[in-house]
Formats: sequence, structure tokens, C-alpha cells
Amino acid sequence: MISLQEFFNRPEHAQAKGIVQKNNIIKRNIIAHMAIAGDSTLADLAKKLHISIPTVTKLVEELLAENIIADRGKIETSGGRRPNVYGLTNSAIYFAGIEVSRDQIVLVITDLQNNIIQSERKSDFALDDTDECLETICSTIENFLAGSGIDRTKLLGIGVCMAGRVNPKTGRSYKYFTHKEQSLSEIMEKRFGHRVLIENDTRARCYGEYVKGCTGQEKNIIYLNLGRGVAIGIIIDGKIYAGMRSMGAELGHTLLVLEGEHCTCGRDGCWEAYASATALIRQAKRAGEQHPESALHGREELTALDVFQAADAGDTAAQAVIDRWCVYVAAGMTDLVNSLAPEMILLGGGVSRQGERILSPIREYVAEHCFGGREGAVPIIAAAKLGNEAGIIGAAAL
Repeated sequence: MISLQEFFNRPEHAQAKGIVQKNNIIKRNIIAHMAIAGDSTLADLAKKLHISIPTVTKLVEELLAENIIADRGKIETSGGRRPNVYGLTNSAIYFAGIEVSRDQIVLVITDLQNNIIQSERKSDFALDDTDECLETICSTIENFLAGSGIDRTKLLGIGVCMAGRVNPKTGRSYKYFTHKEQSLSEIMEKRFGHRVLIENDTRARCYGEYVKGCTGQEKNIIYLNLGRGVAIGIIIDGKIYAGMRSMGAELGHTLLVLEGEHCTCGRDGCWEAYASATALIRQAKRAGEQHPESALHGREELTALDVFQAADAGDTAAQAVIDRWCVYVAAGMTDLVNSLAPEMILLGGGVSRQGERILSPIREYVAEHCFGGREGAVPIIAAAKLGNEAGIIGAAAL
């Protein structure tokens, strides 16, 4: 039996010669076609892959015997014999997704439909630039895979998303483990025996929302995570956009206010300095200083949720802060719409749980101020759906 790992990961020069080589390539193409297009008839496969009916019949029978595809039964047609339709089994292919954040490691196994079938979390973890930390990451992944119970020959690859800037093409982080001669992906591939892709956590969250959270109709989306900063992921024509050296999409550091608030990047007036959850808290503290009657007054420890709860309790100063903050978010979002014309913008981060109370005014502002106004390219603006699972699902789907 030729494993799926061999189908997808084996270099061409290592494959068998002649008819065996040709058939293995065709079987790989059948699987790839079904993974993208879904269930197919023999006629569909013959037409799309430019192979004869006898050949595709023989190879589909082999894949059936290997439990890689399943016979879904006959489908209705307008006339003639009803053909059988075939599709990949959920247990045919597995992917591993790993999210390495600053204070935890989350690990999942997903199936072909991006469903999580195994998961684990390591909370006693702190990300730093040491060999010991890298060993902790690798051993945690190794132990998770060993204990998952899946057939490792069906594991097609491992996606790892990390905090900070990452270059997927080189498999390196710009901040962590830069002293190593080999890239992170090379180190992990050698250790685990599987293909490993490294990606930035925000781009992985964006991709997770794209493959699992969206309807499948949208090909151009923006994921906006409002937390300590403003982190952005972009999908253009169904592909992650990263830019040169994977340093693109840092749109939180576009200018919003000339000579405005100082930003963590060293510049003044960046969108992030006004639209992040951190910025909301800073604005709320200032409002508290100006309004002794407000519940925000004198609060040294304050969260974004505290501000919304104060507004819920009738605190007008808190509500004014939220209203103004929504304008900051929407103003920067309008620039994204004018620049990229996405079909959808998804809002992530803890503040996205506030739902329509922030989404409604943001939508209204964008529709009013984007190029062409309400008759222009106004996107769907909604809360991200996958929450904390977006990154690991996106990593697994890489």
C-alpha cells in the first residue's frame, strides 16, 4: 500500500519508475481533486484529470480498498444509468496544527473537513529564545503525536503558527531561535518525519476563518484582531498575503492621526495606537480622570470588558469612550476597504464578543465614508466565528 504521506510528500526522483510512477501520480491527483472539488463520479475524474475511464476505474478501486475514498452511492441524473459518486473518507487524511503563543502551546489533529478530532493544551509554558524552549516545543509536539492514536502514515503535515514575525518561505521566526543554523521547519521535519510549515499566528487565524468560518464564497477577506495591538491577516484570491519577506499586512502601523499618540513601533499616530483594546483602555483611563462621577475614575487596573460593563450600567463617560473608539476602528477599516476592496472583514480578539454594539456603528461609518459610499465596494463586516480555535485550525490547514 502506498501511503498518503508518500503520495503528497515524496519527491519525484524517489518514486517508482514507469507505469507504477504514473499511476501513483494519478492517484495523488485524484485525491487532490476530491480534496478541492469534493465528491466526484468516474466521468468527472476522467474529464478533469484527462485520463481514460478504465484507468480511473482501476485506480479508484485501489483507493477504495485502501479506505482512502468511499463509495457514496448512486446520484440522480436526467436520464440513462445513474453513476456512482466517490469521495474522500474523513479518516483518509489527517493534519496537525500547533499554536505556540507567549504563554501556552495548543495542539490539534484535524480531518479533511477541518474538524478537530484530537486536542491538547500545555499551559505551563513561556516562549523565549532559548534551546530549552525549542526542546520543550518539540517534545510537546512529539508526545502529542505519539499519544494521538492516529495512523501516522495518514498525517500529511504539521502546521505551526507562532507569535511574532515569521517567514513561511524560510521556515524561520524573526524573533525566536534565530541563532540556530537550521530553520525551525528543518529542525522539526528532521525530528518528526513530516512536512512542517511555519506561519505567523494572525495569518493562521485569518486562514482558519477562511477555510472553516466563512461560507466558501468569499475569496478576499481581512481578519482584524484587536488586542494588545492591531494585528491583520489578509486573504487575496484564496491565498494568504504576506508580502516581501513576509513583512506585509502591518496595517496597524499606517498613519491615522498626524503627530498623534505614540505607538509601540516608535512612530506617532498609528492606527494601532487608537484602535487596539489597549488603546481603548488608555482612552477610558483618561476619561476617568476627567469625569470623577464615572465608574472609570481612579481605576488603575482596567480591562476593555470593564469599560463596556460601565457603559451597560449607564456610565455616559464610558459610552462616549466606546463611541469614539468605534470611530477610530472604522476609520482605519475604511482605508482597508478603499485599498483592498475585500468581500468580508472579520473582527477578532476579546472585544469582538461585544457583537452588534460595536459592529453596527462600525458598519455604518464604513458604508458612509468608503470610496463610492453605500454604492461602493462595501464589504460584509462581522465578528470572527472560530474564537480561540482559529489559529490552530488555520495552522493545520496550511
